[in-house]
Amino acid sequence: MPLPRIAKFIGILLLPLSLSAFAETGDRVISVRGFGVVEVESNQGKVGASVTSKEMSPSEALAANNARVQAVFDALNSAGIGNDDIRTTHFNFYKEYRYEGGTRIFDGYAVTNGIEVTVDEVGELGAILDLLVDAGADNVSSVRFDSKRTELMRRQAIIRATRDAFNKATVLANQTGVVLGAPAQITLRSSASITPEAATNTSFQANADSTVPISPGTNAVTATVWISYSIE
Repeated sequence: MPLPRIAKFIGILLLPLSLSAFAETGDRVISVRGFGVVEVESNQGKVGASVTSKEMSPSEALAANNARVQAVFDALNSAGIGNDDIRTTHFNFYKEYRYEGGTRIFDGYAVTNGIEVTVDEVGELGAILDLLVDAGADNVSSVRFDSKRTELMRRQAIIRATRDAFNKATVLANQTGVVLGAPAQITLRSSASITPEAATNTSFQANADSTVPISPGTNAVTATVWISYSIE
């Protein structure tokens, strides 16, 4: 089979697989996409919480909020969560108004301090949610799950994606009668990312009366690579 017909056949074969046959430069290559996924059990949780205080003077609002946030920090520390696992996510300071008879009336200064707490044992998430509410958090939300082994799983997903690309290229080369050469280009277009399958995004208001049930489930760590192999 003449080379031009081989090239045309490769291109036709690749289209249904969302693969491209030749690079734009005209080089003789087979370009494939490899996909890898690794299932990993969630064993770490991250919880978002915030404390809002309102007073008639800015200094009083700030002082009140600082005291309440410190109480939350102290409670978390007492539960074994160090300051390295607590980070500030947002801080807002603003005026508040109310309306009476269509007239806007100044109603004090508000301060909101948001934090994220990393819990290394996912089984303790429910208790930490209760603790945050009891310690003075006005709002607890954005519960999401992660794994301590995420970085290792990222590498495993990339390895699987690379093998998947090689296997596809090998099949195409064998079926079209060409010899697969060395990779001419390797691109990790999207880095491996962890995607929750059982994430929770619920808001818990103060005065919760029972331990919050949490079901973390598993996560899928994925990676996608594009590899162009030369044709010998």
